[in-house]
Amino acid sequence: MLRHLALMFLLALIWSSSFMAIKVGVETIPPLTLAAVRVILAAVILYGATLLRGERLAGGLRFWTFCFLLGVIGNGLPFTLIGWGEQRISSGLAAILMSVMPLATVVMAHFFTTGPDHAWAGAPTKLARPARAGGASVSRGGGNEPRHLRLRPRRADQLAVDAWMSR
Repeated sequence: MLRHLALMFLLALIWSSSFMAIKVGVETIPPLTLAAVRVILAAVILYGATLLRGERLAGGLRFWTFCFLLGVIGNGLPFTLIGWGEQRISSGLAAILMSVMPLATVVMAHFFTTGPDHAWAGAPTKLARPARAGGASVSRGGGNEPRHLRLRPRRADQLAVDAWMSR
């Protein structure tokens, strides 16, 4: 049990630190470039791991076209929108907005899946997750910009959540 908790804490630490790294990165690198470097670096590392295991990649133009489109919608678009949003909002707020994804997934699973209704079993903890992450900071404004300008980066991160959920 302790090992599982330690691994969960490590996962949360790694996952949340990416928002801080994005915040630092977008200060000097455009969001699209940052997202592209992030995805390409991951692809190179995974390809190297595949070669080390002695495995081959699947072939075919149709397969790779599908993989490319899935990568753009599931990784490129969200990572770019998160970076764009973090140019104007805090990394903590971006992480909180992204933490809404599991809750939205539970709600959508209820309507779009069949079978036992077990998706609601963890809903109370998923509902509390944004509050535990520091929900009070959600109301904090960003700079001296008018209110309508501050909402756009939040919408970008919400669009990133939507694109990520479409995977």
